[in-house]
Amino acid sequence: MHFENLMGLIIFAGSLLLMVLTVPWPEIKKFSLFGILSGLGLAIVLLVVMQNLLGVWIYHQVDFLYLGRIPLILSAAWIPAEIFFAYFLSCYQQPLHRLLLILFLPAVAVGIHFIQIWNHMLTYHYWNYWGTYIVSLGIHAGLALYLKRVYKIPLF
Repeated sequence: MHFENLMGLIIFAGSLLLMVLTVPWPEIKKFSLFGILSGLGLAIVLLVVMQNLLGVWIYHQVDFLYLGRIPLILSAAWIPAEIFFAYFLSCYQQPLHRLLLILFLPAVAVGIHFIQIWNHMLTYHYWNYWGTYIVSLGIHAGLALYLKRVYKIPLF
């Protein structure tokens, strides 16, 4: 196992660095509440359901800070990721670009799961990568609709 108890911190640092390098500060402030609610909030809800209630995901030594069995630093990594998502969804003018962004973030989630499974930090029980992609796609499609309604970001 590589990066035992540090994978959550590494993913958080990467997500934060990507956001800081690509999203202007006023936009970070504009979308910060959205990032906290949709990033951290949905990550915790998703982990409670998928890990604690359904048992299809089991995390092992992925983080050093847990609430119950929920890895908090890994969950917090979705805050800057969702701010990044909201900002670029608002920037893109072409519907195809927005669609590709909505399709891209679930692929990133699958890639992160692949790395965690490869490092024995995540175990799937009666689950697969397609399930992760579809759940994440549904979440990001819903978030895009929310951003359209609340922040008046056009979609298509």
